[in-house]
Amino acid sequence: MFVKQNHMQSQGVTLAYRAQKELLVARQAAGAGSLKSDIADSNSPLASARHALELVDEFARTHYPAERDYVRAHWLLGAAHRAAGEHDPAERHLQEALERCRRINCVDHEADILIDLARLHFAMGKAEEAQRCAEEALLITERSGYVLRGADAHLELAKLALARQDKAVAKNHAQAAEKLAYCDGPPDYTYKAAYDEAQAMLKQLHG
Repeated sequence: MFVKQNHMQSQGVTLAYRAQKELLVARQAAGAGSLKSDIADSNSPLASARHALELVDEFARTHYPAERDYVRAHWLLGAAHRAAGEHDPAERHLQEALERCRRINCVDHEADILIDLARLHFAMGKAEEAQRCAEEALLITERSGYVLRGADAHLELAKLALARQDKAVAKNHAQAAEKLAYCDGPPDYTYKAAYDEAQAMLKQLHG
């Protein structure tokens, strides 16, 4: 519909949401698995996020820069690169997203970006940076009531605690993530990707 209307900004927003959906689907299907096999797929989160950023650039050139759209596009492109194991471009786009986000006080995306930065730093073996980003994200979610992002922040803190063999702290964070991800319950009102991860971690800890 937006292509027929030649509504460039709405096309970019729609592609960004498609990238977010594809990241969630891949996460639920493969857990923490890599998306490397999907890089060449025109429907991959990487392709959707890259196209979204191209449209944001074109809209800025022909009309005016929409800073919020830049924040979203850089965040999701960074998240897609991170999920694909491409650390350098992931860090570049996530830092760009965070800087732009803070420049306009776009708090509703800040926790998302910080959570993906925590995941990236964890994958790169930078535990202290990952801890800092996850704790900062959790603080934002607690202040703002962003329950789903709070579940993700707790999951990252649980993974970090588990990596340093602190099972008690890991269990507390995993339980908090499970509770927040449950929301209003199944079948339709649970943040399933986070809920499944939390349950799998609790099962591992109990085992």
